[in-house]
Amino acid sequence: MNETSLPGMIDNATRPELKEALRNHLAVTMTHRDRLDAIKNVVIDENDEEDEGFFSALFGGSNEVKSAGIDGLIKEAKKIMDEDPGVAAGVFVYELHPCRGFPGDSLPK
Repeated sequence: MNETSLPGMIDNATRPELKEALRNHLAVTMTHRDRLDAIKNVVIDENDEEDEGFFSALFGGSNEVKSAGIDGLIKEAKKIMDEDPGVAAGVFVYELHPCRGFPGDSLPK
């Protein structure tokens, strides 16, 4: 759920209480985005050739997130998929992608 999906949710909500809650949530989300944009403008030099990501520039390091938990989930998902009869027969193929960041760690340009 983000600022692009919230207006549609507000339109589709039927209860006034829910509409109000979603409007409030949208307002808070936009305030947070504006504050992060202000921080981003101070932290990231717009003339930089490489965009390493907002949080990387803010906290240092890279955008790549390494986690034993994520690695375990990927290993488990691979095991489950490899045991699927459709995958084993070559009818289905799949790709697994590890988490490389967090939702919202890159602000729209």
